[in-house]
Amino acid sequence: MDRSAVHRDVVTFNAVMSACENLGEWQVALHLLNLMESIALHPDAISYNACLSSCEKGHQWQVALSLLQRSLRDLISYNAVISACANSGEWRLALSLLDDVAQQVLPNSISFSAAISACEKAWQWQAACSLLSEMENSAVEINVISCNAALSACEKCGEWQHALDLLTQLPARGLVPDGITYNAALSACDKGKQWQLALHVMAVLEQSRLAADDISCNAAISACAKGDQWQRALAIFSDFESKRFQRDLITFNAAMSAMARGGQWRRALALLEAMPQEMLEPDQISFNAALDACCKGQGFQLEADGRHVKGAWESASCLLTMLQASGFQGTVITVNTALLACTKAQQWKLAVELGQTASNAGNAISRSVVSNACRVAGQMSLLREVLGQLEEDGLQANLYLAGDHPR
Repeated sequence: MDRSAVHRDVVTFNAVMSACENLGEWQVALHLLNLMESIALHPDAISYNACLSSCEKGHQWQVALSLLQRSLRDLISYNAVISACANSGEWRLALSLLDDVAQQVLPNSISFSAAISACEKAWQWQAACSLLSEMENSAVEINVISCNAALSACEKCGEWQHALDLLTQLPARGLVPDGITYNAALSACDKGKQWQLALHVMAVLEQSRLAADDISCNAAISACAKGDQWQRALAIFSDFESKRFQRDLITFNAAMSAMARGGQWRRALALLEAMPQEMLEPDQISFNAALDACCKGQGFQLEADGRHVKGAWESASCLLTMLQASGFQGTVITVNTALLACTKAQQWKLAVELGQTASNAGNAISRSVVSNACRVAGQMSLLREVLGQLEEDGLQANLYLAGDHPR
């Protein structure tokens, strides 16, 4: 077809720019808008709004803001730019634009929801809740999207009481919570260490027309872990199979953390060993949780005939070796946990060996633990070396050290 035969009018350009909007091709949309103006075609509201929406989806808030000055500035235009600012965390600018809208036309639920989302992404829970109240006072219809954004803002900031208040207010507003609502409330309970409330929200969720998902269960396991409820955490973990949920790294790490807090080091190790069976590779958090469990564990694992297999401190040593073999660099927490597991079991020689192999990842606490191990194990030359490292770092051995400074 001869290109010159194609009639280029506003409708044609708008159709192409709308396609660019759906594809997120903001640069092409902007080029087309500029082309329209260069060939004496006057863009209409649809032209500008399609281009603004493309910028929003392309996270180009600055371009969108500049374009707004050229546009016809209707409610759709403002909503697109507010959403663009929300996507980029520009919450103050989003609120300023919302004020501009209010001076010209009445903002709608999309305007407020986008502004609340901007506050949520910027961890501004008070501003988010304030906007929700303003929405209600302005007789703008509140929807689940706006409530979820405000609830998520409270969740991110650890404001679990406000998050649960918003959840309980939904029925009074004629709204039905969805999965996002419940998951945000569960995460708020988790961060607030409110395991009982987390289980209550789970119970309400399961009684509703909705069903819990893996995100819900992960939050509940984590809440139980923080509340020292390892049995409940393990029960939820086990329910994954009956509910046909896929366990992920978060699931295992939360469960192992629960086992660690409950001193269930054997169960923690069993979970670590089960991860490859579900096509998962342990990460630094996984090893740290298992090490923590070993540090808090007592005694030895025995076979039925009473034969000694492996104690918690030996498992800690093996875990540290496995971690290093997996390519992870031991953190201060990792090293200190393994060292404390060994010294707790009075395995001083092993503590010295661990201290030597992981010296780069340690800190003053690590070196103090190793110093005490050196003293008890009779490694006086190494003790002088470790204390010298402390002095070079401008630190002093803490009160964990007993006895006189070697001369």
